[in-house]
Amino acid sequence: QNSFKMCKNLENVYLPAGIKYLNKLTFVNNQNQVMPKIKLHVYEGTYAEDYAKQYNIPYEYRIFVDSVVASGSAGTNAIWEFYKSGKLVITGNGAIDNYTGKDATPWAAYLKQIKSIEIGKDITAIGNYAFAYATNVTSITFEEGSRLEKIGAAAFLYTYATEVVIPETVTLIGNLSFAYCARLTSVVV
Repeated sequence: QNSFKMCKNLENVYLPAGIKYLNKLTFVNNQNQVMPKIKLHVYEGTYAEDYAKQYNIPYEYRIFVDSVVASGSAGTNAIWEFYKSGKLVITGNGAIDNYTGKDATPWAAYLKQIKSIEIGKDITAIGNYAFAYATNVTSITFEEGSRLEKIGAAAFLYTYATEVVIPETVTLIGNLSFAYCARLTSVVV
């Protein structure tokens, strides 16, 4: 409240995509007047955009630039990259390692933030528990021309994708691979 009170020359405020709350009086005075020179820079579809509209504050859209937040090895020749947007991408070639549970994966710290999983065409196997309990995942895709042969046990356990198209090259789908995927409505094998 009144965070920028009396900042009469303030012109540009860049709000992050994840902002969850702004008090009405942050950029509006007690007489419901918007700060005279203010313009908010917001991401489309966010709380900040709704806030600007609600209080008739001038705004323009910021361009979202996705960037890698973390990365590392996912197997002997496989690499993982986790992006700011929530996308987890596995590239390289060969197998993704087997894991003993969700906390053993190299991306465990980001598990609840993962929204989509993209598997590169030269990945040949997805290890046990690789993406288990990534409960915010809504999309699982395999790159065109995929050479995937094996999906390990509990690999996608408790993920919430609605549709999965499994590559034609897959010859083994392990125990509980897609178990408890409550939102799954379509599987193409």
